[in-house]
Amino acid sequence: MPFIAEEPAAPGGGPAAPPIDVAAPWWKAVAEGTVATFVLVTVNLAYSLSFAAVIFSGQLSGGLGFGISAALIGAALTGVVVAARSSFPLAVAGPDTPVIAVLGSLAALTAATTTAADPIPAVMAVIALTSLLIGIALWLCGAARISRVLRFVPFPVLAAFIAASGWFLIAAAAAMVLDGAARESDAATGLGAATLVAPVVAVAVALAIAAGRAWWRAPWALPIVVVVATMSFHIGLAASGITMEAAGERGWLLRVDASTSGVSPGAMFSSELLNPVLLATIWPDIVVVVGVAMIVLFLNASSLELSLEADADLDREFRTGGVANVLVAFGGGLPGGLSLSRTVLHARCGATGRASGLLAAVVCALPLAAGTAWAALLPSAVLAGVVLYLGSSLLWLWLIKNRRALPLADHLLLVAVFAAIVAFGYLPGVAIGIVAACVAFALGYAHVPVIGRHLTRTSCTSCVSRRQEADRLLLQNGQRIHLLRLQGFVFFGAITALADRIRSIAIEAPPATRAHWVVLDFALVTGVDSSALQCLRRLVQLADGEPRFVLALAAVPRPVARRIAAFDGPRPRLRHFATADAALEHCEDELLAAAGLRLEPAASTLEEWLATDLGDRDAAARLASHCQRLDLQPGAMLCRQGERADAIYLLLRGRLTVLLEPEAPDTRLRTMESQTVVGEMGFFRGAVRTASVRADQPSLVYAIDRATIEMLKSTDPPAVVAFQGLVIRTLADRLASANGELSARQR
Repeated sequence: MPFIAEEPAAPGGGPAAPPIDVAAPWWKAVAEGTVATFVLVTVNLAYSLSFAAVIFSGQLSGGLGFGISAALIGAALTGVVVAARSSFPLAVAGPDTPVIAVLGSLAALTAATTTAADPIPAVMAVIALTSLLIGIALWLCGAARISRVLRFVPFPVLAAFIAASGWFLIAAAAAMVLDGAARESDAATGLGAATLVAPVVAVAVALAIAAGRAWWRAPWALPIVVVVATMSFHIGLAASGITMEAAGERGWLLRVDASTSGVSPGAMFSSELLNPVLLATIWPDIVVVVGVAMIVLFLNASSLELSLEADADLDREFRTGGVANVLVAFGGGLPGGLSLSRTVLHARCGATGRASGLLAAVVCALPLAAGTAWAALLPSAVLAGVVLYLGSSLLWLWLIKNRRALPLADHLLLVAVFAAIVAFGYLPGVAIGIVAACVAFALGYAHVPVIGRHLTRTSCTSCVSRRQEADRLLLQNGQRIHLLRLQGFVFFGAITALADRIRSIAIEAPPATRAHWVVLDFALVTGVDSSALQCLRRLVQLADGEPRFVLALAAVPRPVARRIAAFDGPRPRLRHFATADAALEHCEDELLAAAGLRLEPAASTLEEWLATDLGDRDAAARLASHCQRLDLQPGAMLCRQGERADAIYLLLRGRLTVLLEPEAPDTRLRTMESQTVVGEMGFFRGAVRTASVRADQPSLVYAIDRATIEMLKSTDPPAVVAFQGLVIRTLADRLASANGELSARQR
């Protein structure tokens, strides 16, 4: 996942945190912690002042002092709580870029809606309410462990969400410098090119930060640029002879009213929150801010897992962010949370623990003791440049750079959602994006074949071993039985292909190759929607109208089976089976019966069977005379798993099933029918039995043990050779059948 960064990330992903050197001397740890604290404090101050200027601009510029105090309080409170409780030891928190972008829109809407003469108290109250709702929402998501639901939001929608925040920040930066230029033109008509000072400085600062981050790879690029730009600006003022008062009148410096220093914690209890007209107007935007805060926290935590090569406890991050924002709400600050760029910056500075993050958060609150008058020394264009850089970096990372990582269709969706958010707002834009993503998913998933494998009895057999003439007949007529293994979620976009396939093989095919039995295997199906059920109902009706067409359903999920059972009227051409293997066995039996082949063995005695298969009646008689007769009743065990394999069994009549006893009793490996060899693998390998053999019906079995075989090797070698030939042919037939099925499944 790419960065969601307030600062551009290094190409190819985020930097890994440096390993903690437990053997480092104490002075080195102190030095690195001091550097990390200084850098974080500088960055936090720059961000806080910039974010306050974004929210309290234009009509709200008179409350900039309140905004600066609120930003610092938010940075301090969220910074302390997150640094102390986050699952990332190097975590740094504070007001975050996308949240501030939408919070600025909410503040402007509040100012335009309130009926109060001074809109500042209403804006501060709404910000406090929004922080409280963010905190409650985050904490509930973490406590209920549903924060991972955000993973199901389509990535193009998330990326467009963040990219749009970047666009709104760029617009806010433009408004800051253009507003100052307009005031300058009014105050000093005739200055001409001087009106371009603020825009030029803002663009230069943004480019300098970007260049420093791209070329220097230094963690302190942003604070250095801000400090140098501020000093250079004041040097330029002094050189030009322009006084501080004149620069303030022209909009070059922040205009902070000394009477607006500090934030009242009582904003949460303001009477403005009882205004029903105001609340009815702004609640959609409040919902948007809460949603943005949740998404940003999720993306930041997920990206930090990659950047710091550490696992995050997502639920813990949400609970921690919730507690922090509840405190912020009652403290009168701006909402904030875990910051990706500042946490990575913290790691790059060489920090190895929570101490520097906690100290930096505490230091952010110290300027409040001096009020906010000192902020009037800061060039507004420099702060606008920081905002411009932050917005541009989000736009580049999430809208443009993602083109390399996303398929064309996903990137087009991202651009479309971004345009919708910019044109119509967050809620309509996201709604459009989610609907478009669902439609795109349905269209894309419809191209995933619902039929995982299409096999016939020629290449796929049941687990029943039959005598040679039955196998030959089934092989010759294998195209009459079709097995369709379904997969995934069967829905309206994919069921049409299934219906067309069945119609083509069972109705429209030439009579010589037309399918008489079609087995639908639902074992790999995860779900079926109502449209697919209706199509399945039509298939059942189609089978009812074709006297030689039987539709068999195997391993159908219970909810789907209940819906099918609700189909009105009896369905003689519809069969249900627990497994595809049972369905295939049933179809094979019906095919053999339709061909007139008796399922009972043609031979009535062991000697007759051996004579037919060996081609030597005398050898057959000698072998039969050395076999021990075993009469098995249903449920009797012929041999058990783990026993010594000291005999080969010849099944003359009946039915035996090979199974693994620890497994479920209905899970079989193979079923043996009349005139079949059983137990030859373990016998010739000299190993213990790897499975058990159970009689399914009254069965007549003959056993020839190892001692008898060894004796016949010396007394009757021709009989042993003939018997081994029978076993080899049996193994070859089974191997050929297995190879054919494996080959068919790999196609």
